[in-house]
Amino acid sequence: MLDLSSMYGKALEVIRKCCHRDGFFASTDSYRGQLWLRDLYYSVPGLLRLGYKRTVIRQYVLTMENVKDDGEVPDFIFAYSLLKHLKVNLKTLHGRFLDFPYRPWVCDTPLLFIIGLKNFIGEASSRPLREKIGLVRRYIETKRDSYTGLILGADYRDSLLFNSYLLSNQADLYMALKLLGEGKEAERVKESIEEVYWDKKLGHYRDTSNGERFDTLAHVKLIKYGLIDGKRTELIVEKFNKVSTRYGFVNVYPPYTRKELEADWRECGRRYDIGFVTRGLFSYGVRRNMRGDYQNGTIWPFVHNMVVEVLLDLGYEKEAMEHFKKIKGFYEYYDPVTGRGMGSGGQLWSAATWIHLYERFMEEGFL
Repeated sequence: MLDLSSMYGKALEVIRKCCHRDGFFASTDSYRGQLWLRDLYYSVPGLLRLGYKRTVIRQYVLTMENVKDDGEVPDFIFAYSLLKHLKVNLKTLHGRFLDFPYRPWVCDTPLLFIIGLKNFIGEASSRPLREKIGLVRRYIETKRDSYTGLILGADYRDSLLFNSYLLSNQADLYMALKLLGEGKEAERVKESIEEVYWDKKLGHYRDTSNGERFDTLAHVKLIKYGLIDGKRTELIVEKFNKVSTRYGFVNVYPPYTRKELEADWRECGRRYDIGFVTRGLFSYGVRRNMRGDYQNGTIWPFVHNMVVEVLLDLGYEKEAMEHFKKIKGFYEYYDPVTGRGMGSGGQLWSAATWIHLYERFMEEGFL
């Protein structure tokens, strides 16, 4: 039987080990020394519950300071020098060489940067912050299609698809524009989402502009951002049930084929003129995805936990609790067939999103 009190203690320990004076490491091992903006963004609700607001702000400020002149936002910042990485362990050194802070094929980071600043930090009161937001806003525009207004690039599955108009990013684009006060542009994106992604026959929104798969996190965002409601929401809840396993919700279904991913990776290399060394190092994650592993049809606890929260928001309390208890730890991701934890062993967003849910269940009298 799952001991939730013990899980809570373990989650706190993961977060404690990830906490650094400048922010939060993405994990306790593989990503130790790396302050990822994306991982922080999804972890913030849980971190704020634990009183980490100053550290959250510190990481956002450091990220802002490292925004390039063209508006490109770093996916992460190194908190350690190379020498420090050499002193920690092989996993952190492995992460040091396989990850790159600025990756032009990724487009969720600048969107989450703006949403996070507006939602968690507040209004841009300082001139430097306003200027940085302006730079980032212009950078986002370079990624958008002039006709549809949709944005091109990868999301948190940054080794999976590189040259697609991903549904999850369109939802974030809508919210970023709305928070920036650009209502007309936000509505334009909303209309394009309906026209391009909704498929009545499938009963869900397509994962890409020409795809058919069910992207779990993208549908969570569509509901949370108020982009769908009523009967459409009920259909999506049914889809959540169909991508549920005994160990949690898979992040995308069905998985992408090796042929699809190989073609997309080749196109990425051409589009962004990725050098031989970078391509060789980064292709490690791509190869894992080609095997149907990693970001391709697996269970990511932070995604699973966000589905649970949406179910709770919609009034499916019993179902939410049943799914909440499926996650037994805080690995980066889990095998949907065996339930085996994979990737990093102590992942920040796995622990922080779990803490947030646990506290919600407690507050609402379900625990």
